Amino acid sequence: MKFCQITRRWKEEVVPVQENHTFVEHLFIISLRRSYETRLAPLLQRMKDRGVTYRITVIEALDGKDLANEPNPHNLRPNTLGCHLSHIKALERAKEMDLACVAIIEDDVDFADDFTAKLDEAMKWLPRSWDAIWLGGVNSVPMQPHNEQFYKVISSWGTFGYIVPKHRYDYYIKGLTENKVGSDGYFKKTHRILHC
Repeated sequence: MKFCQITRRWKEEVVPVQENHTFVEHLFIISLRRSYETRLAPLLQRMKDRGVTYRITVIEALDGKDLANEPNPHNLRPNTLGCHLSHIKALERAKEMDLACVAIIEDDVDFADDFTAKLDEAMKWLPRSWDAIWLGGVNSVPMQPHNEQFYKVISSWGTFGYIVPKHRYDYYIKGLTENKVGSDGYFKKTHRILHC
Protein backbone atom coordinates (compact mmCIF):
# COMPACT_ATOMS: atom_id res chain seq x y z
CA MET A 1 0.00 0.00 0.00
CA LYS A 2 1.45 3.35 -1.01
CA PHE A 3 0.25 6.67 0.32
CA CYS A 4 0.73 9.32 -2.34
CA GLN A 5 1.47 12.95 -1.58
CA ILE A 6 -0.67 15.68 -3.10
CA THR A 7 1.36 17.69 -5.60
CA ARG A 8 1.82 21.41 -5.25
CA ARG A 9 0.22 21.93 -8.68
CA TRP A 10 -3.02 21.78 -6.75
CA LYS A 11 -6.01 20.48 -8.54
CA GLU A 12 -8.74 18.08 -7.63
CA GLU A 13 -6.54 15.06 -7.42
CA VAL A 14 -7.27 11.48 -6.51
CA VAL A 15 -4.77 10.02 -4.09
CA PRO A 16 -4.71 6.24 -4.61
CA VAL A 17 -4.51 4.34 -1.35
CA GLN A 18 -5.84 1.13 0.14
CA GLU A 19 -9.13 0.07 -1.41
CA ASN A 20 -10.33 -2.69 0.92
CA HIS A 21 -12.87 -0.68 2.86
CA THR A 22 -16.36 -1.92 2.24
CA PHE A 23 -18.45 1.09 3.22
CA VAL A 24 -16.80 4.42 2.41
CA GLU A 25 -15.71 4.38 -1.22
CA HIS A 26 -14.12 7.77 -1.16
CA LEU A 27 -13.05 10.49 1.25
CA PHE A 28 -13.21 14.08 0.02
CA ILE A 29 -11.11 16.67 1.83
CA ILE A 30 -12.18 20.28 1.35
CA SER A 31 -9.11 22.49 1.59
CA LEU A 32 -8.03 25.97 0.55
CA ARG A 33 -5.05 26.13 -1.79
CA ARG A 34 -3.27 28.50 0.59
CA SER A 35 -3.69 25.98 3.45
CA TYR A 36 -1.55 23.20 1.97
CA GLU A 37 1.39 23.56 4.37
CA THR A 38 -0.59 24.49 7.46
CA ARG A 39 -3.59 22.15 7.18
CA LEU A 40 -3.68 19.67 4.31
CA ALA A 41 -0.15 18.25 4.42
CA PRO A 42 -0.25 17.73 8.22
CA LEU A 43 -3.73 16.14 7.96
CA LEU A 44 -2.57 13.70 5.27
CA GLN A 45 0.43 12.75 7.40
CA ARG A 46 -1.74 12.19 10.51
CA MET A 47 -4.13 10.09 8.44
CA LYS A 48 -1.23 7.99 7.18
CA ASP A 49 0.19 7.62 10.70
CA ARG A 50 -3.20 6.53 12.07
CA GLY A 51 -4.04 4.10 9.29
CA VAL A 52 -6.87 6.15 7.79
CA THR A 53 -6.38 4.89 4.26
CA TYR A 54 -9.38 5.62 2.11
CA ARG A 55 -9.26 6.68 -1.52
CA ILE A 56 -8.94 10.46 -1.24
CA THR A 57 -9.92 13.34 -3.47
CA VAL A 58 -8.93 16.84 -2.46
CA ILE A 59 -11.61 19.38 -3.34
CA GLU A 60 -10.13 22.84 -3.69
CA ALA A 61 -12.21 25.08 -1.45
CA LEU A 62 -13.50 28.36 -2.75
CA ASP A 63 -11.68 31.11 -0.91
CA GLY A 64 -13.87 33.79 0.66
CA LYS A 65 -11.17 36.35 -0.12
CA ASP A 66 -11.77 35.73 -3.83
CA LEU A 67 -15.55 35.90 -3.54
CA ALA A 68 -16.01 39.44 -2.20
CA ASN A 69 -17.25 40.69 -5.59
CA GLU A 70 -19.19 37.56 -6.60
CA PRO A 71 -23.00 37.39 -6.65
CA ASN A 72 -24.22 36.63 -3.15
CA PRO A 73 -28.03 36.52 -3.20
CA HIS A 74 -28.25 35.33 0.41
CA ASN A 75 -25.89 37.99 1.84
CA LEU A 76 -23.52 35.45 3.41
CA ARG A 77 -20.16 36.65 4.69
CA PRO A 78 -17.42 35.89 2.12
CA ASN A 79 -15.83 33.10 4.19
CA THR A 80 -19.23 31.54 4.91
CA LEU A 81 -20.08 31.74 1.21
CA GLY A 82 -16.78 30.08 0.28
CA CYS A 83 -17.36 27.23 2.75
CA HIS A 84 -20.96 26.86 1.61
CA LEU A 85 -20.07 26.69 -2.10
CA SER A 86 -17.22 24.28 -1.38
CA HIS A 87 -19.62 21.77 0.20
CA ILE A 88 -21.91 22.06 -2.83
CA LYS A 89 -18.87 21.48 -5.06
CA ALA A 90 -17.92 18.34 -3.10
CA LEU A 91 -21.43 16.90 -3.32
CA GLU A 92 -21.62 17.66 -7.05
CA ARG A 93 -18.28 15.89 -7.54
CA ALA A 94 -19.54 12.81 -5.66
CA LYS A 95 -22.60 12.78 -7.91
CA GLU A 96 -20.44 13.10 -11.06
CA MET A 97 -18.29 10.18 -9.88
CA ASP A 98 -21.47 8.15 -9.20
CA LEU A 99 -20.23 7.08 -5.76
CA ALA A 100 -22.54 4.92 -3.64
CA CYS A 101 -21.59 7.14 -0.70
CA VAL A 102 -18.91 9.66 0.13
CA ALA A 103 -17.27 10.94 3.29
CA ILE A 104 -16.66 14.69 3.19
CA ILE A 105 -14.36 16.37 5.69
CA GLU A 106 -12.80 19.77 6.12
CA ASP A 107 -9.02 20.01 6.43
CA ASP A 108 -9.06 21.00 10.10
CA VAL A 109 -10.44 17.70 11.41
CA ASP A 110 -8.50 15.04 13.23
CA PHE A 111 -9.04 11.31 13.41
CA ALA A 112 -8.96 8.99 16.40
CA ASP A 113 -6.19 6.40 16.22
CA ASP A 114 -8.74 3.64 15.65
CA PHE A 115 -11.12 5.62 13.43
CA THR A 116 -11.16 3.15 10.51
CA ALA A 117 -11.79 0.12 12.73
CA LYS A 118 -14.51 1.95 14.66
CA LEU A 119 -16.24 3.12 11.50
CA ASP A 120 -16.09 -0.34 9.91
CA GLU A 121 -17.54 -1.87 13.09
CA ALA A 122 -20.24 0.80 13.38
CA MET A 123 -21.38 0.17 9.81
CA LYS A 124 -22.63 -3.25 10.91
CA TRP A 125 -25.22 -1.35 12.98
CA LEU A 126 -26.20 1.17 10.30
CA PRO A 127 -29.98 1.60 10.18
CA ARG A 128 -31.55 0.55 6.86
CA SER A 129 -32.90 4.02 6.18
CA TRP A 130 -30.18 6.61 6.66
CA ASP A 131 -29.64 9.97 5.04
CA ALA A 132 -26.29 11.04 6.49
CA ILE A 133 -23.79 10.12 9.17
CA TRP A 134 -22.35 13.05 11.09
CA LEU A 135 -18.74 12.40 12.16
CA GLY A 136 -18.60 15.36 14.50
CA GLY A 137 -20.28 18.56 15.43
CA VAL A 138 -21.38 20.82 18.24
CA ASN A 139 -24.67 19.45 19.52
CA SER A 140 -27.07 22.09 20.75
CA VAL A 141 -29.65 19.43 21.67
CA PRO A 142 -28.68 16.04 23.14
CA MET A 143 -28.63 13.23 20.60
CA GLN A 144 -31.05 10.33 20.96
CA PRO A 145 -29.66 6.76 21.02
CA HIS A 146 -30.71 4.72 17.99
CA ASN A 147 -28.75 1.52 18.66
CA GLU A 148 -25.41 0.47 20.15
CA GLN A 149 -23.37 2.43 17.58
CA PHE A 150 -25.57 5.26 16.31
CA TYR A 151 -27.33 8.28 17.73
CA LYS A 152 -29.98 10.41 16.05
CA VAL A 153 -28.63 13.94 15.65
CA ILE A 154 -31.32 16.46 16.56
CA SER A 155 -29.43 19.72 16.16
CA SER A 156 -25.72 19.91 15.48
CA TRP A 157 -23.60 22.77 14.22
CA GLY A 158 -20.59 22.15 12.02
CA THR A 159 -19.57 20.54 8.76
CA PHE A 160 -16.33 19.01 10.05
CA GLY A 161 -17.12 15.62 8.59
CA TYR A 162 -20.10 13.64 7.34
CA ILE A 163 -20.98 10.68 5.13
CA VAL A 164 -23.73 11.00 2.52
CA PRO A 165 -25.33 8.20 0.48
CA LYS A 166 -25.97 8.56 -3.24
CA HIS A 167 -29.74 8.85 -2.81
CA ARG A 168 -29.26 12.14 -0.91
CA TYR A 169 -26.80 13.98 -3.21
CA ASP A 170 -29.51 15.85 -5.13
CA TYR A 171 -31.46 16.65 -1.96
CA TYR A 172 -28.45 18.25 -0.27
CA ILE A 173 -27.24 20.02 -3.43
CA LYS A 174 -30.68 21.55 -4.01
CA GLY A 175 -31.13 22.47 -0.34
CA LEU A 176 -27.70 24.05 -0.05
CA THR A 177 -28.20 25.97 -3.28
CA GLU A 178 -31.54 27.40 -2.14
CA ASN A 179 -30.86 28.00 1.56
CA LYS A 180 -30.03 31.39 3.04
CA VAL A 181 -28.07 30.42 6.15
CA GLY A 182 -24.83 28.82 4.95
CA SER A 183 -23.92 25.13 5.03
CA ASP A 184 -23.73 24.83 8.84
CA GLY A 185 -27.19 26.32 9.30
CA TYR A 186 -28.69 24.31 6.45
CA PHE A 187 -27.41 20.96 7.69
CA LYS A 188 -28.58 21.82 11.20
CA LYS A 189 -32.10 22.29 9.83
CA THR A 190 -32.04 18.89 8.09
CA HIS A 191 -31.13 16.94 11.22
CA ARG A 192 -34.66 17.03 12.59
CA ILE A 193 -36.31 15.83 9.39
CA LEU A 194 -33.81 13.32 8.00
CA HIS A 195 -32.23 10.15 9.39
CA CYS A 196 -28.86 11.57 10.47
